[in-house]
Amino acid sequence: MIGPEGFISMMTMPGLQIGLDSWGLRSTIVVPPLATTAWLGLVSTEWNDPSNWSNGVPGIFHQAVIMPGPFQPVILSDVMIRSINLSEGATVITAPGASLIVTGE
Repeated sequence: MIGPEGFISMMTMPGLQIGLDSWGLRSTIVVPPLATTAWLGLVSTEWNDPSNWSNGVPGIFHQAVIMPGPFQPVILSDVMIRSINLSEGATVITAPGASLIVTGE
C-alpha cells in the first residue's frame, strides 16, 4: 500500500523495520529493545537526577517504573518515555508547562 511517505511495502520484526518505497529505495529503522529503570527517589524529587534512578534517567527507549520512596518524582520540563508503570502508593507530578509523553512504541 502506498502511503504519504510513498512506501509500497513494510516488513517489521522485533527491533527492526525494513521498508521499500515507490522508488525502490530501502529504509531501515532499528528500534532498541526496551530498557527499564526504576525510580528510587533517594535523593530528591528531581526527575532528571540520575541518582534517583536504578538505571539512569529514562528516555524514549525506556520503561519507567515508579516505586514509592522517600521522594516522589516531579517533572519540571517535557519528558518522553516509551512506557510507565506506577507501583501502588507511587505518584508522578508534572509542573505547570511540563509534559510527560508516553509513546507506547
